Formats: sequence, C-alpha cells, structure tokens
Amino acid sequence: MKKIFFVFAGIALALVSCNKEADQNVQTQENLASYSVVIGTSTKAVIAAGDDASHMDIKWADGDKIAFKLSDDSVVGATVTMDGTTAKVSVKVGANTITDAWFPYSAEKPSGVPDYQGANSVDVPLAMTGISGDTITFDEVTSDWAIVRVPVKAGINGEARTLVFVKFKNNNPAAPVQVIQKNCATLLSDDVKYFDFVVPSGVESTTEIIFRDTNGLEYRRKGSAYTFESHNIYELPTIADIDDTGRHIWVFKGEEGPVDNPLSNNAPFTYWFRTQADRFATMTRGADYWTQEAWVQNEAQFKYRFGFAPSLNDGGQGKSSSTWGTISESKTTINGVENQVMRFPVHVGNYPIFAVKITKLGTLGNSRNFKLDVNSILAENQTGNAFYGRSMPVKYFDAVTAKRTLSETDTEGIYYFDFYNDNLTFKFGDGSSREKLPSSRALHFTTWQVQIPDVTYSEIQSPLPTCNIYWAVDGKVDFRQSGFEKGASGRPFQR
Repeated sequence: MKKIFFVFAGIALALVSCNKEADQNVQTQENLASYSVVIGTSTKAVIAAGDDASHMDIKWADGDKIAFKLSDDSVVGATVTMDGTTAKVSVKVGANTITDAWFPYSAEKPSGVPDYQGANSVDVPLAMTGISGDTITFDEVTSDWAIVRVPVKAGINGEARTLVFVKFKNNNPAAPVQVIQKNCATLLSDDVKYFDFVVPSGVESTTEIIFRDTNGLEYRRKGSAYTFESHNIYELPTIADIDDTGRHIWVFKGEEGPVDNPLSNNAPFTYWFRTQADRFATMTRGADYWTQEAWVQNEAQFKYRFGFAPSLNDGGQGKSSSTWGTISESKTTINGVENQVMRFPVHVGNYPIFAVKITKLGTLGNSRNFKLDVNSILAENQTGNAFYGRSMPVKYFDAVTAKRTLSETDTEGIYYFDFYNDNLTFKFGDGSSREKLPSSRALHFTTWQVQIPDVTYSEIQSPLPTCNIYWAVDGKVDFRQSGFEKGASGRPFQR
C-alpha cells in the first residue's frame, strides 16, 4: 500500500508516498507478465496546520498489493517490489490479458475511500488509467479524500495493550455513518505508533477513534470537529491512556474482601458514605455482601435514603475512606507535591460504565429515585483548603437519573450508568448549560456518589429497612453476563 511522506519544515515524518516511475520490460515467462507501475499525477497536500511548502507525495512501497482484473473477469493480486526508485509487479495472467487494475487490493474496484485499510499504509484509492508498453499508469479514483493521522503510545497505568484494530468513525449526524477500520497486531510502547486513515473530504465531523485490544476491551476517543479539506492532513493529539486509567472495583465481602481481591488493593475508596452530617450509614460487613441500614430522610412522609460515595465533598475537599468507621483524607503525592487529597479519577473514554450490584430496587419501598451525583470543584474555588489535589479545567456537577438495568433476580439487581451510549449530561462551568463528560481525558471528582433517595413506605419501618451491597465497578458492558463474580479482575463488563 502507498505510504505517506510528511515534510514539516524540512523534517521528514515517517510514511512512504507518491510518484514512482520506472523502467521495466514486459516479459511473459511461465505466464508472468512484469510491469513497472507509476502514478500519473503528482498529487500534493498541504498539512493542515503546517507550512505552505509542506506537502506529501503518493508513492509505491514494498509490499503494496495491487488488484488486476483479467480478460476472463477474474481478479488476481500482485505485490509491489522496489528496485531503487522503480516499482515493479509480476502478474500471473495465464492466457489472459489485463483489462483493469486498482489499489488497494480488493475483489471489487473501489469507487471511493475504502472501509478497510492497511495497518501500516495510507490507502489512497487508485485505478489504472492505461498500459503503455511495459508501464501501467494509475491515478486517483476520487480527489475527495483527506488524511487523519492518529498517534498512539502506551499508557502508564497497567500493562501495555496490544491492539487488534483501530477505527475512525464519522460522527456527523447529517452525513451517512462511515467507519474505517485498520486491523493490526500492534503492541503499544513508549514510542509513538502512527495510524493514518484516508477519510472522505468535505464532511464536517467530530472525530471518534475506537481501539480494541487483545482482551476484547474497546477504548473510544472523541476529538475536535473538522471540515476535512481535500488532500489535507490532520494530525490528532497523541493518545497515551489506552490503559487502566479510570478503572475501579469494590467487592463487598467480609472485612477484607475476597482472598484474590482484597479491598486494600482497590484504592482508598472502600466505604459507603451517607450524605448527612455524620457521613456514615450503619453498615454490617458480611461474608458475601455488606448491608447498609437506611437513614430517615423525612419522618412525616415515611421517606428513607441509601447511598454510595467513593468520594464525597466535605469542606471543599473530595474525601474518601481508607479506614473503617471514620473519614480519612486520603493523601498522596500528585505531580511531585506531597499530601495532596486524592480526587476520584474517572475516564469515560476507557471505562464508560459505572455499575453496582445491590438489593433489587423494586423491593426497597415505593417512589424511589436512583441517581448519580457528581462534583468536580475547581481548585481555585476551594477556600480554606491547603490540599488541592488535581485541579479541574472546568466544573462538572449535578445528578443524572438515566440508569439502566443489566439484570434482576427476585432479590438482587445490577444497575449502571452508560456515559457513552446514553445522553448523560451534567451542568458545567457556571451551570448555565449541560455537557457530556469528555472521553479524551481523566477527570478528577471531589464528589462521586450513587443516591437512592425518596424511598417511601406506608409507615415508619422498625427495624429500619436495609440494602445489600455486593459490588461496584467502573468498567465496560457485556450483555452476555449477568454478574460480576467471575470477573473479579476488574473487567466484568466489556463493550
């Protein structure tokens, strides 16, 4: 496949590309017809944010596979080999002649940008325009193409992922959806790996890049909106967090959790806070789950409340518990500064699902709500707080109620919030508008809590009603599963 060669102010960026002329004799030996292949038009493209002198050329490269249509209507492939600056192919034609040819190789001649492209090439679609002696000339099938360059490197949390495909998706609702896929077997490392997509030009689109690794996990990144100009190159910011950023798991079993997943390994977020003054609900830690005793929300209206908060805002700080029964400011070293309060890190591009397994909601009284409440206080808005932790570039706050149900039995249910597929928006900035959480980075929250308020009974309950808590997780969804127990690695859900 052709590769692309970028020139940035005289510095070459890897990719191999354009015009190749060659001299070679047509000779038929054992039914092999040998040709030189050239691209007839010198096609150039400016780099979107680059110098006007920057350009690219389309060139043949070793290993490019060209499709040849023969006079018997069969299609055969031939691979390019480079001899200096000359590109050569040898085509097994038998008793036939060549009637057409195109690149990249496929059973059908391309009419536009191909949906599947090579992992290490830039597949600008070309077709034969003529044969003259021992030379076959190719030119563009369409001029309506641009290039999106996706730089990727290994993240720092967890082992480096091996990718099995990378996809580019056009998210313009006014245009037909097109997904362009590059299959690969790429182990990410500290060195940047480039995936270069040929995409349709002239379409305004918010870029979305989708990765899948050998564990079957997918990671999605949405970027800026572009109107892709023909023959332009758009290089996205380097993606370096295809890893465990944003993954959390809590298994509520006994004092220390299951043997292979002790709670001490699950970050400091190991307690269920209540939102009242004393912060804690009465909790009994059992062999297979914890049991939370409700607190009275409104005695006159027979209302009760339950709640789960990995992190809770208290006095301008996001607090979490690493000890039993009391609030502890979980401090750590952040960006080289000691004793910083940890915010609750969420990365909905890596782990777009927040799920809990608890007592079936239908058994918890009537008229109940179920919501996720968040707050990402800006550091500069925290008064009297010496421990700022990770600051936020913008404030996200308020609650969402659009939970889904993965499964239910007579006594238990798995409920979750899907940040990617559902339109889960929060107030942001000054609160005058709402936005979805960005999928391109980790966010650090002072408050992250599930609330089950307004649980109504016909009278005051004695003893107080209870709710069992089995586990909670930030993950990915696989609707073939109905439980978490077999996925204690922290990946019970997969998309």
